[in-house]
Amino acid sequence: MSLGTSEFIVLAVVVVVAVLVAASAVTARRRGAARPPVRPAAPLLQPLPRDLVERATALIRQNKQIPAIKLIREETGYDLRSAKEVSDALAQGRTIPTLPEPGAGPVPASASVGGSLAERARDLRDQDRVADAVRLVAGETGMSEAEATRFVTGLD
Repeated sequence: MSLGTSEFIVLAVVVVVAVLVAASAVTARRRGAARPPVRPAAPLLQPLPRDLVERATALIRQNKQIPAIKLIREETGYDLRSAKEVSDALAQGRTIPTLPEPGAGPVPASASVGGSLAERARDLRDQDRVADAVRLVAGETGMSEAEATRFVTGLD
């Protein structure tokens, strides 16, 4: 059985496409394996300026979530994912920690960079933000989620 010119061309195209698909699959698999693990962002743990939270909340109430995300990104330097997380939390009515106004008195441990990890985790837990406290502990210590949960629930 002899192949004609058009049959030979079709067969050659099929073989080339099969080789390209296989090469693409191998490349994609290698890229996936080379990526470092993604650590979850914790933007909800960082206190933000009160006026920023108020302006972003006002935009969200006007159904302007994209401008709110843009505002948060511009004023905090957050990446898109982190800014959207803050915006979503505001839209859900969740409390975002805010920086104290100048001259407002002592800074709570949760808002101060110098507060110990235990103090900051305890403050979050006491605000019924256990998940945020667990993420904080896991992110700063490298503990697993289960270990961080035991740490947070064991705080006095």
